[in-house]
Amino acid sequence: MLLVLLCLVVPVSAAGDPRDGVRLSGVTYLGDLPTLIAEEEGFFASQGLDIDVIRRDSGRDNLKALKAGHTDFALMALSPLVLDRLATIGPSRPNEPVILASLVYSARLNHVVVKRAGRIRQPSDLEGKRVGLMKGTNSEYLWWLFSIYHRLDSSRVTVVDIPAADQPEALMAGEVDALVTWEPWTSRLANRAEGAIQTLAGSELYAENWVLVSTRETASQRADTVLRILQAYRDAIDSIQTHPVQSREKYAEFMDLDPETALRESRLPHFGLNLDWSLLFDLQQMVQWAEKAGKTERFEAPNILSWIEPELMRRLLPLHVGIPSLDLAERAPPP
Repeated sequence: MLLVLLCLVVPVSAAGDPRDGVRLSGVTYLGDLPTLIAEEEGFFASQGLDIDVIRRDSGRDNLKALKAGHTDFALMALSPLVLDRLATIGPSRPNEPVILASLVYSARLNHVVVKRAGRIRQPSDLEGKRVGLMKGTNSEYLWWLFSIYHRLDSSRVTVVDIPAADQPEALMAGEVDALVTWEPWTSRLANRAEGAIQTLAGSELYAENWVLVSTRETASQRADTVLRILQAYRDAIDSIQTHPVQSREKYAEFMDLDPETALRESRLPHFGLNLDWSLLFDLQQMVQWAEKAGKTERFEAPNILSWIEPELMRRLLPLHVGIPSLDLAERAPPP
């Protein structure tokens, strides 16, 4: 009897490793600050998660890793997800990617930048020039919005596909005349150019949702793990909102940026764990982009609600979920 009682009071960790092993793919990106804070401040660990965070160059690369089974959870902007889902429209599959939550919604993460001393003073000057960006990412979508807004003749602009890490060198070396890029590359470029870069008007056209994605199978079979990851992100975002200066300094240190010049604005983006109508709006806009820009071989109108798994967020933070469930939407009467 005594042995039984002793077993009951021994911590779980003494009986073996109780931690839930999770592979999570992040990005070296300001929008992914909640992942950094959750990792560095121990919010993942406090939820009993043994997180292996691997940072890749883009959400596009994270999605590839998720689909190849090299990671369990992936952070990304919406563009790679939309392009993938449009290319694979059909019956629901266990390994298809689904959105679990949005972590940030901000128009201050991506920029169209040029050298201040160059010949480009305004967006119309880009015609006849070379613009560098990473295709298949949110940069390509921002460029589409930017060129439409400024009525640029896209046939007169040469778009050059350049990995994010190579973009600052490409602009400084004169290989391209402008970049469509994101933080921290904007700050790294500003540091290298000693501040002599200019952000063109219209960069703020794109307000980005940065989302946590997994497979439908993982969301179903590892629901408890998903809930604990979401809670860790909730704690991380609360910490960012409570300690913005310290969070900014931690970001600058991790990204090896000068704390005095890191981030081109003093304010951090708007971080918040939710699933709301801004997400549906952005998904619909990106579907429109994919159709008009010829990003899919055949176009079939998708049911974008099927790309989201809201039930776990609804269990954790019901007031932060402002979108209908798929089953409710399917039962809604036609207009």
